[in-house]
Amino acid sequence: MSNFLINTLLSHHPDPENLFSTLCWPSTSRPDIEKIEALTVLIKELSNKSQEEHFICKVQSVIWNQCMPLMQTLSSADDGGKDMLSAVCGLFAVCVSTCQTHDVPEKVSHVLLPVLLTRDDGNHETSRFDVDVAIEVTAVLLSSISYDRDIISRTLSCTLCCVKDLSDSVISKIIVRIWFTILKSCDKDSESEVLHQIWDDLLSWHQRDQTESVSARVLLCLTALSDHLYSSETSQTRPDPRRSQRFFRAVQTGLTHKDSVTRKRALYLLTRCVALAEIKKEDVFTSEEPNTDEILFRWTPEKKQLLRDFWEDYALVLETLEENQIHVIRPVLNRIDMLVETTATDIQGGLFSPSWLLCVYQRMFHSENKAVMKEGVNHLLELKALHRPAFALAFSQFVIGPLMDVLAESSLYHRAPQQNIRDCPELGLKLQMFMVNFFKSLPEENRGSVLLQLIQRLGSRHWCAVPLLFLSQALSCLSPCPLLGSDGLHAFREVLRCTMITHQVLLRGASQCFLLRAALCLTDVSAVSLDEIFGFLLHFRADESLCRGTALWKELCNWLQANEGCFRLTNGYSGSSEELHSLCILFLLADQTGSLPDPSEAELLVRTVLLAADLQQTRSEEPGLELLLQPLLDVLQRLSTNVYLVLQKTDKSLQLLLRLLQLHRRRSDTEKENVLCVYNSDPVDSVVLKDWGRIVAQFIRDQWTCLSFLQKSAGTLQAPVASEVLRAAVDALALLPGHLVLPVLDFMASVVVHCDESLCTEAICASWKAVQALSTNPHDFWSTLQGFVRLAFHQGLLQEKPERPLVPFVIKKAYIRSGVFNVLIQHCCETWLPCGAAEGLQADADAEISKSKVRYYSNSIQHRVKNRVWQTLLLLLHKLRPAGFCSNQASVKYLIEWTLILVLHQNPSRIQNLWNCFSLDHEKTKTSICTFLSVLVHLNVLLPKLAVEVSLQWCFSHNFSIRLYALLALKRVWELEDARVLPEEHLGGLTTVVQACLQQAEAMQNTGNAMKNWSRIQDHFFFSVFNPIRDYSVETIFQIFPLLSELAEDEWLPPWKFECFVDFPICAALPLKNPVTDLCELQPGDWIQQDKGGLEQEERWAEVQKKITPWKLSVQEQEPELMAQQRAARLGKLTSNLLVVASLIDKPTNLGGLCRTCEIFGAKALVLDSLRHINDKQFQVLSVSSELWLPMLEVKPAELSDFLQLKKREGYWVIGVEQTSNSQSLQDYMFPERSLLLLGNEREGIPANLLQLVDVCVEIPQHGITRSLNVHVSAALLVWEYTRQHLGQNARS
Repeated sequence: MSNFLINTLLSHHPDPENLFSTLCWPSTSRPDIEKIEALTVLIKELSNKSQEEHFICKVQSVIWNQCMPLMQTLSSADDGGKDMLSAVCGLFAVCVSTCQTHDVPEKVSHVLLPVLLTRDDGNHETSRFDVDVAIEVTAVLLSSISYDRDIISRTLSCTLCCVKDLSDSVISKIIVRIWFTILKSCDKDSESEVLHQIWDDLLSWHQRDQTESVSARVLLCLTALSDHLYSSETSQTRPDPRRSQRFFRAVQTGLTHKDSVTRKRALYLLTRCVALAEIKKEDVFTSEEPNTDEILFRWTPEKKQLLRDFWEDYALVLETLEENQIHVIRPVLNRIDMLVETTATDIQGGLFSPSWLLCVYQRMFHSENKAVMKEGVNHLLELKALHRPAFALAFSQFVIGPLMDVLAESSLYHRAPQQNIRDCPELGLKLQMFMVNFFKSLPEENRGSVLLQLIQRLGSRHWCAVPLLFLSQALSCLSPCPLLGSDGLHAFREVLRCTMITHQVLLRGASQCFLLRAALCLTDVSAVSLDEIFGFLLHFRADESLCRGTALWKELCNWLQANEGCFRLTNGYSGSSEELHSLCILFLLADQTGSLPDPSEAELLVRTVLLAADLQQTRSEEPGLELLLQPLLDVLQRLSTNVYLVLQKTDKSLQLLLRLLQLHRRRSDTEKENVLCVYNSDPVDSVVLKDWGRIVAQFIRDQWTCLSFLQKSAGTLQAPVASEVLRAAVDALALLPGHLVLPVLDFMASVVVHCDESLCTEAICASWKAVQALSTNPHDFWSTLQGFVRLAFHQGLLQEKPERPLVPFVIKKAYIRSGVFNVLIQHCCETWLPCGAAEGLQADADAEISKSKVRYYSNSIQHRVKNRVWQTLLLLLHKLRPAGFCSNQASVKYLIEWTLILVLHQNPSRIQNLWNCFSLDHEKTKTSICTFLSVLVHLNVLLPKLAVEVSLQWCFSHNFSIRLYALLALKRVWELEDARVLPEEHLGGLTTVVQACLQQAEAMQNTGNAMKNWSRIQDHFFFSVFNPIRDYSVETIFQIFPLLSELAEDEWLPPWKFECFVDFPICAALPLKNPVTDLCELQPGDWIQQDKGGLEQEERWAEVQKKITPWKLSVQEQEPELMAQQRAARLGKLTSNLLVVASLIDKPTNLGGLCRTCEIFGAKALVLDSLRHINDKQFQVLSVSSELWLPMLEVKPAELSDFLQLKKREGYWVIGVEQTSNSQSLQDYMFPERSLLLLGNEREGIPANLLQLVDVCVEIPQHGITRSLNVHVSAALLVWEYTRQHLGQNARS
């Protein structure tokens, strides 16, 4: 309602109060918007004419009785709520302006501000203001009154509290509506005061709590206020970001934030700060934080160019890292090198803080792309600037923190493609060099503390086995230096005790070895005692790392000998023989009452005694172990004669004896006998112990340990005694828990061959149950499995009864747990091969495996297990009778065929069995005919006439693969025929037919794929270079065949692995390596055998069968002058010389829209990766039939390189639509007439290999925060710009 209408009403109603009352509404009702607007205009008109107290009271009544109740009922989410809120806020603003001299604004603020502090508890009361409404009303209130310091201060305090708790959307409304309103209403001094209050509160909050959520919220607020903060105005009270250390700490935190928007805000604030410093031309630096000399930002006008280049490169690097594409990031790595070199050169000048570089590396470490992460780690590890002491010290906390965190990623340690299985990964080698150079570069006074923090970091989190292994190896490579004391040993102990407790046994053992070497090299012996050293050694398990007689044990002995007398004394203990003798006595006498003593005490004493004994032996001193253990021998001698011997003393002596046996096992039997010569009394019939359960089980286990030793010393038992003892052992298996049965299994293996068959079977079955019970116990499972294999596959048992009923169960277990079959194979290599114990063993493993799954795929578990089985059968071929087989993968078929060839070569009398295979029903044998024909190719012991007949018969098969194999077999047999010059009458009329078939096979050059396949099968390694007799070696079976048959790399076993376990005689029937290198020099070929039966067809074979037109020919022949252009020409449509290449785009929606754009602006053609997109419904929805009028080409992404080079030769300019450091702006670029637009992928852009073919990159200028446009939108802008530039030329032409 206009002012005119209000004035008209007032002129006809001399009493405005009646009109006023008429327009007001009850507080419980909701008026129309027109009524509210009318009341607003009325109050505004009346306020200009009257300021009487009565009128002011009426206006205040409107505020409290109409406006406030109505606003409490409103919500911005309601339909029409925004219009109603706008109307009532207008009325409220007029009323407040009229009453601002009174206390109305103060009272209203007391009502509104608590609403902002109220948390959403789900209780939506009608009397409570909506938060969005309260923000809007508060903004209206502040804009309607003059500057009031108290209200503004209270409002700022309230909103700053809201910033810490409310959502981002609400905070954005508070900043825009309330903060901006306050700043707009202030003068310069007041504005500086307000900004300072906000600035100090936000940065203090971030300083107290540097979590990610706080950093994101602070940067959101600072970015919103950036125009006020980066003002050219100068004031003492106005915050200056250039001088604030806390501000740059917040920016650095934001640069490494996980949220991309927060990172962009931080970079935006940093670049604005640099720009402001350049504009003001002042010498500024940050110096705000106490107890630190680091200057995060400094600007000096004299070095303006150096500073500008540095920060421009820095911003470019961080912007590029947002792409997460390694081919985009790799080109800017040289910029990082420049940043590092500039910072390292000026490390003393203070222009550039190294902490900015850490943000770059941490950003790479947090990348979602593992390749970018690995690139960042490699770049840091190769950083030469870290060789400078000051720079290394500046990076030390980063190395301990973020670098150690990212090194916990196992995928970083994958081998490079060119590395062999035994090689250390590239990252492992770089890590070793980095650790050596980094600690060498650190100042001497800081090396010990940094090293201690690094080791403590290893023990403060759970590490995967692989990263911990290579980190331990890197530490072991450090130069010997006394850096660590008792706290260092404690840190190492935490790594051993907590970090690697769940790791795989072999990896854990290797890590223990490296950590022990590192501890020996880095420990300051004058700061630690022998007690601490031996307590530390207690955490190295004898069965994993520190075993007596190993190289590591000898290294430890040499270290102790070299530092003898240098250790810190504790209670006068120096480690002499006399003191060890006393320690042994104290151990046996201490704590004479109570339960069984702690095993760790016995472990510590035994290891100490053995180390002392070996040290004496190296010094050729006497006496040795006998004197050290004299107290133990005294107790053992009185064990069966003194009935008053204290039970606790007896238990300790037996416990000490047991640990001596376990840790002593690598020494000679003679030395063991010196220890146990007194322990030869009869076993005690009954033993009374406290603590049943675990104690009894351990006691029984210890009894069988001693019996095993006595059995080996006494010799073979007689059959009756052996059977009785074996029965007792079976009973013990039923009593003992699984992790204690190993001594029983070892004893059973020594007597089982002297017992009857039924008892042996019962013992083996009971043993297998014990092994299965340990499936979830990785520590004891493998050792128990080895004991079971030694028992069940004992040499004597195999000679008497080769069929083992538990073989299928072992194989089934191998499916579930990798490595089980390796234990069996290792036992075979150690026991069967040297003595020929497995004669007559039937090879039924293949059939058992095949029962579980008929259909399986290349490199699946089924495939790998079957391949290993046949490798083992080939290894033991001269002792086996091969069984049948079914459908298999190529690698398994090669091994089967090789086995058949060797069997028939060694047993020519069995050749009739092969002919019988060719005579069976073809429907049942069609999947195996190729295998039999492959065998035929390699045999020269066949009856010539029958071989020719069989080969010739299958040359006429309807199956193409069988025909190829048959032709190859016929050719090889016929070559033998020619060499022997058989008479014509032996072959009858077959000579002419054979010659005709062979001539036809050699004349296939005009039959397309047939000629290719004929050439490939002849050149395949199995039929060309491979000689089944000459190449019969371990190397061919386990390395060359898996490689040439494309088995996974982790299935290759190089010869050096066998050399580590078995000694191969030079004249062995099965040599280790091939006598010639012809087979080793080959690579996997193109031919894959096709007789797979029910198996899936190989993709490679499908490509061989398919007729494919050569790509180069298709590029030359495909031209855009197609039917679509002819149809368009009939309608008079003009086309340009613009080619748009979209082969890298895979979304139909983008392609459909792009097709429509190209057709509308007359592009010459659109290139896709496949024309099948045209039939896609999503494509057609956006293209709206434009594909009918636009020429379309098909060019695969792999063929783009050839296509682009062809078009460049035709005079086209290849223009990449990509953001690079050298891109030209679209508004400045002039398109050549013959232009080719190359569009990148939606996610990855243009690949690096194609960027080399691009003549120029064009980018679209942007002003927003979002980095890139949709690919269709970008292409449409460039297509239009090309059309605009050439539109006049085409129209005139």
